[in-house]
Amino acid sequence: ATTATTATGARVLPAPMGMFGSVRHLMVLANTGGVRSLYAGISPTLMGIVPYGGISFATFETIKSFYTHGEEGTDEMPLLHKLAAGGVAGLMASTATYPLHIVRRRMQVHGAHIFPSVWAGLHTIYMQEGVVNGLFKGVGLTWVKGPLAAAIGFTANDMLKLAVPAGRRAMVASAASPPSPTPATYIEAKQATALESLIAGGMAGAIAKTTIAPADRVKIIFQVDPKRPFTMSAALEKGRDIVRSEVGRYTLNTA
Repeated sequence: ATTATTATGARVLPAPMGMFGSVRHLMVLANTGGVRSLYAGISPTLMGIVPYGGISFATFETIKSFYTHGEEGTDEMPLLHKLAAGGVAGLMASTATYPLHIVRRRMQVHGAHIFPSVWAGLHTIYMQEGVVNGLFKGVGLTWVKGPLAAAIGFTANDMLKLAVPAGRRAMVASAASPPSPTPATYIEAKQATALESLIAGGMAGAIAKTTIAPADRVKIIFQVDPKRPFTMSAALEKGRDIVRSEVGRYTLNTA
């Protein structure tokens, strides 16, 4: 087994897989670099989450607002339409905030000290590596997984929020003077409480993240290594290497 390197450069023994392994690594980081080391890359994360969330939700809800039904229509936006709307929202948001993800990953892996600030990180990567192979390195994988994750996440969120007691639909039916034709967003807003929306959003996010986890793992390998050139074929080969390595490790552990 190989050893791991913390953000401070300390060498640590490999931890077991799963939740307990993650907890052990968190403790090692906190002991060697302090609590602050656990938040390496928090600045670009915070800077990116606001525009990402704003662009993705605004795009998704705007597209949904254009969907209306007539007297003989249904109250809910069709599943395929939601998937398409979520995919467009994810593509736009992921692309717009991608350079911040590059900086964040490198600060998380190499330590926050690698760049004096987020803007310095963006400038350094641009000057040394350019746009395509620097600030947007690996964006091809994001164009594949981003729309997929957003489509699954938004659609799962809406489907979970709509899975509420039938009595809630009576409230919608008794609403005074709903607009005609009625946008899908008008009906959905009356179907879930804040708690239900919170639970639905959390479950939807977990479903989406689990689906795209393999692509995320491969993408991060290329993002954090300035010397590793990115192509889709190289990403696919790296994915196959990971699968072969993990299968071999599992075989050895179970032998």
